[in-house]
Amino acid sequence: MQMKSILSPRETEFLVDLFRKSKGEPWEPNNPKHPFFDKAIKAGYLRRADGRCGFERFKDSFVAWTEAGHNALTLSEAVMEPVRRQEIIRHRAMGIVNAATN
Repeated sequence: MQMKSILSPRETEFLVDLFRKSKGEPWEPNNPKHPFFDKAIKAGYLRRADGRCGFERFKDSFVAWTEAGHNALTLSEAVMEPVRRQEIIRHRAMGIVNAATN
């Protein structure tokens, strides 16, 4: 049985583009309460995060990637870019080697 995604293919492409632009880091969108972000949060890609400007704290003004979302989008980005795929494979292989030698 195949699970149906909450996000449409176009929304997923948009999410991959956001992932590339943000480099996997939390960011402050113009409208963090937009329904798209609610959908991505429900799908498990994003979570709300508090932002800071100096000493002020802004509750839920930032959007951050969940670990599952980060992993899923890293893989989908790797599927789209062969050079990036090789880099990820090499990085994971080195991580396995380093873990085995420690």
